[in-house]
Amino acid sequence: MALDTSHYTETLLQAAYDVGLYDDKTVTAIRGDMFSLLAERLEMLTNGESCSVTAETAQAVLSGILYTLDLPLLGCAIPDDAADLLANTTAAILYDTGVSHIRRKLRAAELIYRKHRSVFDALPDSVMKTTAVHGISGFFRAYRPDVFADLIPITADYPLYLDHSEITAQRGVTFLGRYLQGLSTEARFLSKFRTETLHAVLSAADPLYRENPSNLFAPMLATVIGMALLHRPFSAWKYGLEGEDIDALCDLYDTGHLTESGMLQAAEGVIDLLMLDGTCAGYVRRAVPKLRESAEGCLRQKLPMLVFPCTDAAYCRNMRQGGGHAASIYDDMTMMAALQQGDGLSYRGGRLGASAFRQLDYDLRNCTTKEEQTNLILSRVQGLEDICDLLTADTGTLDAAAKAHLLSVLPGAVRLYLSEMVGENFVE
Repeated sequence: MALDTSHYTETLLQAAYDVGLYDDKTVTAIRGDMFSLLAERLEMLTNGESCSVTAETAQAVLSGILYTLDLPLLGCAIPDDAADLLANTTAAILYDTGVSHIRRKLRAAELIYRKHRSVFDALPDSVMKTTAVHGISGFFRAYRPDVFADLIPITADYPLYLDHSEITAQRGVTFLGRYLQGLSTEARFLSKFRTETLHAVLSAADPLYRENPSNLFAPMLATVIGMALLHRPFSAWKYGLEGEDIDALCDLYDTGHLTESGMLQAAEGVIDLLMLDGTCAGYVRRAVPKLRESAEGCLRQKLPMLVFPCTDAAYCRNMRQGGGHAASIYDDMTMMAALQQGDGLSYRGGRLGASAFRQLDYDLRNCTTKEEQTNLILSRVQGLEDICDLLTADTGTLDAAAKAHLLSVLPGAVRLYLSEMVGENFVE
C-alpha cells in the first residue's frame, strides 16, 4: 500500500480499495459515516446552524476530523490491521479514540515545555528563544483539538538541524510533540555553554543570528567537534575556531584524516566532556554525518570556512544562498595598505576575547573625542568582526557621530564588506 502517514485515513481508504481489501459498498459506507460525523461537528461548531457555514470552513473541519481518525489507525501494527479497524469501527468511536490520543499528546507536550521552560528562558535572544518561549506557549492557548485538530496555530520560524522537513510536514499536536522534542534537545545542548561563548561562536557564524531564523545548534556543535579534532583545550572553545584552525582542518581533509569515523570519535569526546544525556547524545551522533557532508563540500572548494564556523560571516551567508568563492577584499591587501597597521585587520583569523572586548568597551567610554575612539579601536581590534560587534553593540558606547568617524577612515571596500555583515549601508 502507498500510504502517507500525514494523511493516513485518506490514503489508507484508497489503498485498501486499490488492492481489493475494500469493495465499493465498504468505501461508500465508510465515507457516509465520516460525513455524518462532519455534520455533527459542524452543528456543534455553529450551535445548530451548520447549514450556514462556508465550504472552506466545512473543509477545515473535515480535515481536522481526518487527522483525528489518523491517530488510532496509526497505532495499528500493520496497514491491514488499520484497514480492518477503519472498516469495522464507526467513525464516531474512532474519533473519540483519536481525541483521547490528542489530549494525551498535548499533556505530554505541556510537560516537556514546563520541564524546559527555564532552559528556553536562558537562551540568547534569537528566533530560537522567541519560538521556544512565546511561540510554543501560544500553541497551547490557540490550539482547537475539538474542531481544527490538524491546524498549527503558530509560525515555528526556528529551523531544527535534524528532521526539520519531516517534522514540519506533520500536523496538529503531532507536529508540536516532535518539534518540541527537537527544540528542547538543541536548547539543552546550547545550555552547556556560557552566554559569552554562545555569542562569540554564533556571531562568528552569522553576525545577525539574533534576527535571522538560522539554526544555532549546528555552529556550536561543529565548533566543539572541530576543537576536539584539533585537540584544542576546553578553555579555547569559548573563542571558536580561528583562521589557523580552519587551515589545520583543511590539512586534515587534504590528508584524508577528516573522516566521518574521526568526527564521530570526536563527537563522543564532546558527549563525555559535556555530560550529555541519552537524547542529546543521540542527536549529536545523528548530526555528525550531516556536518561531515557540509564540511566536505566547503573544503573541496577550498573555501576559508566549513560548516565549522569561522569569522567569515559573509562567506557563511554566501554558502547558504548557494554561492561559491568570490574574490575577497583582502586579495589585493586593501586593508593592510589603507590602515597602515602592520598586518592590518585580519580577514579570517582572530577576534577579541570576552574580557578584552569588555575592556575596550570600558576604555572607549573614557575617550573624550570621536577621533580618540577611532584610534583606540584601530589599535586594539583584531578583525572586522570586532568592528562589526562595536557597530551593533547594545551598550551604545559609540554614538552615531563616533560610528560615522570610524567608518570614514575605512576604505570603501571595507565599508562594503561591513555593510554585508551588519545589514546596513555604510557605503556613501
